[in-house]
Amino acid sequence: MRTWLDKLSKWGRSGSAPGIAVILAVLALSIVPLPLISVALERITLLVFDSYQRASPRPYEDAAVRVVDIDDETIRRFGQWPWPRTDIGRLTTALAEAGAASIAFDIVFSEPDRTSPPRLAKRLDLDARARATLAGLPDNDVLLAQAFGQAPVVTGFFLTRDAKRVQAEPKAGIAVAGSPPGAAVTAYSNAILPLPPLLAAASGAGFVSLAGGSDAIVRRAPLIARQGDVLLPSLSADALRTAFQAGSITVKTSDGSGEYGGSGEVVALKIADKEIPTNGAGELWLHFTEPVAERSVPAWKILSGVLPSAEMERLFGGHIIFVGSGAIGLRDLVSTPLAERELGVMVHAQATEQMVLGKFLIRPDWAQGLERALLLVFGLLLALLLPRLGAVRGAVLGGAAVA
Repeated sequence: MRTWLDKLSKWGRSGSAPGIAVILAVLALSIVPLPLISVALERITLLVFDSYQRASPRPYEDAAVRVVDIDDETIRRFGQWPWPRTDIGRLTTALAEAGAASIAFDIVFSEPDRTSPPRLAKRLDLDARARATLAGLPDNDVLLAQAFGQAPVVTGFFLTRDAKRVQAEPKAGIAVAGSPPGAAVTAYSNAILPLPPLLAAASGAGFVSLAGGSDAIVRRAPLIARQGDVLLPSLSADALRTAFQAGSITVKTSDGSGEYGGSGEVVALKIADKEIPTNGAGELWLHFTEPVAERSVPAWKILSGVLPSAEMERLFGGHIIFVGSGAIGLRDLVSTPLAERELGVMVHAQATEQMVLGKFLIRPDWAQGLERALLLVFGLLLALLLPRLGAVRGAVLGGAAVA
């Protein structure tokens, strides 16, 4: 006992004891964290993650994913939004004829088209003959549903936390390998769906809701969510399923996949032959690219017919297409580690690119154990050696250990 007391006294006099105490305290907090400290550490971790993204963005590779952008020039040429649904139908048909594998709309057609002839017949002050003529013309929403039925369309819908009025249902089955996903999967109470004829005619449907972290920055793309007991796919997940003509999506949880971890934590989604690793909430960690012009095609070029058939097939044949709006006033903007303002449709597209390419940011199960071991080894090493090395050599060793 006297020998140990002598050693402790010597460490204290050498200046090692405070460093050892700090290391042990940090290790204890990583195992049993305090709420306020956990929040601070998580914020620091995410800032480091963002700096890695900016230092090494994902190199762009053509993954057969395109964004059709309803941009300012498109609005200038074809008029203010919302357009008549016949224009959306023409856009859909043109993409389908070019051979698109799936056409996913980051637009929710939840309200009837107010420019539809039968609706105009009720709204305008017309004589009986003109009113009857308009009322007898086809409904624009019916025409759009017909276009959807002849194309591999995936419609978007919103999930909200309002009082439940509407229940969303997946267009294809979602099987679970293991225990049902637990509370980690983001839960919603209400859905805002497309018009029933449009939803019925579509090949797929996925939610478009993107939630950032506590600082409102989007770093993860949710691939599944819950409404009540029903699992629902995201727009990107169902666009991939539709493109590969898969009959269902499989959600793998920790106790049904050979992985370690608590039961009900999501570890991966399987869509056709693609297995996508996720966090416990079924979210894909995003590795963003810098802005790339090749990813996007303005909608006006398709609607105006300036692109020849061969170019349409080159741009869209066999591709997963996302249709969204970049026009001022219509933008669905989110913040990412690389951009303060990014189009939400680009996040869906980039998530799909990663799934197609199989390029993922993965945090293995053993990462936390390795981090704690490194903290203990390097921390104790620094605590014991720094008091003996002096300022210059200590700074070199400390910098190397931190790196």
